[in-house]
Amino acid sequence: MFPNGRNERYDLFKKSLNGLTATSQFFPMIMGDGRPNVEFGTAGASFPLSITDKQLIVRGDHSFTEKDTLMLRFIDQRQVNGPAQLNLPNFITTQQILNKNAQINETHIFSPFVTNELRVSYARIIFDFPLDAPADFAKSIPTYTLGGGAPNLGVGTVFPQGRLANNYTLQDTISRIKGRHTIRTGVDLVNQRAKDLAPARTR
Repeated sequence: MFPNGRNERYDLFKKSLNGLTATSQFFPMIMGDGRPNVEFGTAGASFPLSITDKQLIVRGDHSFTEKDTLMLRFIDQRQVNGPAQLNLPNFITTQQILNKNAQINETHIFSPFVTNELRVSYARIIFDFPLDAPADFAKSIPTYTLGGGAPNLGVGTVFPQGRLANNYTLQDTISRIKGRHTIRTGVDLVNQRAKDLAPARTR
C-alpha cells in the first residue's frame, strides 16, 4: 500500500517485522484525514527459548598441620535467557544472570572436643535486563502505541533494568563436645550493598 520511501513511519514498522507476514484475521487500521486504511492481520512466529549457562568452579584444599586446614573456592556463573519479553522480531530482548562467589574456609582443632571453623566469603549477584534487541534502531526509538489491535512498536519502556547485590559475609562457629552433647555457637555477619534499577519507565 505504501511503497518504500513514501512514509517513514510505515517503513519503520515494516523494518521491525523482519519479514514477518500476516496470514489471517485481517482488519483495517483507519488512518483518517483522507488517507487509505492500512491492513493488519495475525501472523504466527516462533520464539525459541534458549538458555546459555556457563559455570566455572575452582577449589583448593591444603592442610598446614593435622590441626589446621584451609579451603579456597571460587564459582563463576553466567546465564543468558531469552526472550525477556515477547514482541515483534526486532524488539526481542534477553535477561541475564551473573553470579560470582569466593570463599575462604579455615578449620582449627584445639582438642578432640573443641573445633573452630572460620568462613569469609564474597558473593556478587547480577540480574540484568539489557536493551539488547537485535536491530540497532530498536535501541534508540521510543515505544509507540498504535492501538486498534496492532502491537506496540518498540521495546518496552521498562527496559533496561537490573539489580546488583554485593554480599560480604563473615562466619565463625565453635563446636564443643561435652559428654553426650555437642554444643555449637557462633556469629554470622552479612554486609549487603545493593543497587536497583527498578522497572521505571526510563525511556
